[in-house]
Amino acid sequence: MRATLEKHALIGAWLLAMFAAPICANGQETPAPLNLSTEQKGQLHDLAARVLRHADAASCKKTCSILVANFTGETGRTSSLGIQLADELSFQLGRVATGIQIVDRSRFLDLLARERIRSESLADHNAARWLAMQMKANVVIVCELREEGAALHLTARLLDAHKMEKQNDDLVKREEQTREEANLSLMDLSGLTPITQIGGPGKYPYGTNISDPEIVYLRAGVNGVGIPRCAVKPDPEYTDEARIARMNGSLVVEVLVTSEGSVIEPRIVQGLPFGLNNSALATLKRWHCEPALKEGIPVTVLVPIEMTFRIF
Repeated sequence: MRATLEKHALIGAWLLAMFAAPICANGQETPAPLNLSTEQKGQLHDLAARVLRHADAASCKKTCSILVANFTGETGRTSSLGIQLADELSFQLGRVATGIQIVDRSRFLDLLARERIRSESLADHNAARWLAMQMKANVVIVCELREEGAALHLTARLLDAHKMEKQNDDLVKREEQTREEANLSLMDLSGLTPITQIGGPGKYPYGTNISDPEIVYLRAGVNGVGIPRCAVKPDPEYTDEARIARMNGSLVVEVLVTSEGSVIEPRIVQGLPFGLNNSALATLKRWHCEPALKEGIPVTVLVPIEMTFRIF
């Protein structure tokens, strides 16, 4: 097995305009609260109870902590309905479980928003395990949704999140032993539209103000502003978790390249799981560039950088 990293800066008016546009949780307005019938809540309560019967198989003891991951559709991506149903199952688990901690899902959604991880990057069960570890959980519940007429079919599994494992027949067999299913009848399925990413773009950098409010920057490649050229740009490390999961994908980071050529204030715009965000951010501190020019004068500019990970 060999891991390679390809990286290049994507700089242009079209890309900058794309990143300037706000990204909502589902590309639309915030969905209305989910109104479940008493019967549907009872079905989720029953599913929670049946899933918990497999706690021992997932090494879930009295000190166990459980995370309910966002429910996913057949594409592997989540949806507003998938998020809301996961919230309800988490609530029902809290009613059923005794001596077991249920992770606050609002903290989990904050993590996804902060890391800017696209939902399709989380379809793999090892991604769910990794997220559980970030939330200090020992076990994670994953659930796939499938439309069946006016009903919604749920397939849930309880996964041991103490460690990540390479996908193999034995692992699949153990996962299948915790499988439980349920049907929610007469569901409003309008909320099944796949979500690309959780959370909006926020301020620059994401979620905070620039550490030095006196910094003035321009956008590279537009309005007569040049593009910085980075000669010193070491590759980020491929994490052990990403190797186990055989993670392939791209992340995008926005940075400021100063008039002296330093790379500062990095923020993740489109992230990846398995610690690859942190690896990229740590590496960018060691980059150095020739600054962009405007009318022959070095200026500080905002630049998007794409890093693509490929493992063979």
